[in-house]
Amino acid sequence: MQNNGNSKTLEIFEARALPRRRRGWVGLYHVALTIAVGACGGGDAAVMTDLPATDTALCVALGADYRNNVGTMAVVGLPSLTVIKDMVPNAISGDPVMRLYGRKLYVVNRAVNNVTIIDPTTKPWSVEAQFSTGDNSNPQDVALAGTRAYVPLYNKKDVQVWELGGGTPTAPVATVDLASYDEDGVPNANSVVVHDGRAYVTLDLLDTQMFPQPRGKGKVAVIDTATNQVATTLELQYTNPYDFMVVRGDRLIVSTFADFSGTLGCLEQIVPGAQPRVESCLVENTAVMGVINSIAVGPTETYLAVSAFDADFNQTAQLRRVNASGTLMPNAMTPEAHIPTDVAYSPSGHLVYSDVAGGGIRVLDATTGTELTTTALDIGLTPATANAIACLAL
Repeated sequence: MQNNGNSKTLEIFEARALPRRRRGWVGLYHVALTIAVGACGGGDAAVMTDLPATDTALCVALGADYRNNVGTMAVVGLPSLTVIKDMVPNAISGDPVMRLYGRKLYVVNRAVNNVTIIDPTTKPWSVEAQFSTGDNSNPQDVALAGTRAYVPLYNKKDVQVWELGGGTPTAPVATVDLASYDEDGVPNANSVVVHDGRAYVTLDLLDTQMFPQPRGKGKVAVIDTATNQVATTLELQYTNPYDFMVVRGDRLIVSTFADFSGTLGCLEQIVPGAQPRVESCLVENTAVMGVINSIAVGPTETYLAVSAFDADFNQTAQLRRVNASGTLMPNAMTPEAHIPTDVAYSPSGHLVYSDVAGGGIRVLDATTGTELTTTALDIGLTPATANAIACLAL
């Protein structure tokens, strides 16, 4: 790859290619986190910050130094754009992703194999619990079913089930064996969403013996959370489901791609329920002329960060919109100079996204498309590539 003088781009490329990352050739890219404030995991307790009283929401953003395995957590107040850095010192590794359930933040520190639960209703913010998923397990995501957490492991055959209702757990209360779904016994479980008593887990099914390649189309294992048994599996339209699956209305959506050409892959749709099924794609990669690497679901529209790469892996990116009826809107929301790789919708009506080119966080008015920031906001480190912004109302 040619650097072309862009040290930030080179650093991001090298970080994504590190062996500790969750996958091989597809480990170079990520889907962004879409945050939905759920009913579990913390209730409606007040979030404690020193933000201006006029702020109506905040977004938590993770920064990452992938080379040195160091991370950080910062807060951006909206609409003031006030940044408070280093909210929980030493709790974030250099390869983090994050979910928000209720008022609690669940950080999956992939490089150091743990899940860290952060309570933002205390002052200062505190680590409520932290549990290890085991050496070289490579945890990818976390979803809650009541007081139990489901954690897919990329480098092991199991989904772990942890009981969080009795303090810090020391071992999973159950595991769900997925070895039979891949001939090498490790189906590369990647993301999980719990919906109506079932945990939906995406499987990459990579052949990792040589240069990593998908063995076939990606799958979704559907786990009954009452019995922790696999009820059924679904085959997706394309290979390689990657990063966080999210809820969009009465569907689950997740991105797939087979390469960086933008010609294969799409935004897949899964219909959950007693008879779950895979529907036709919401958006094909060919329609956006790139890879859909980030998803954020708002009240009516869905926002996508889309990237394209030339032969030297030089990256361009833009934010795109899909309306409530599923129509892709024709124009980009961001200028060509920005490279958005992670995006989240804030209950204040803003889009918050990481900008690789600017090395920080930017904010748009989701209705007008007007940018509030005049420069990328510094959060202490370069923003983590994706799945690392969580927004909630104050």
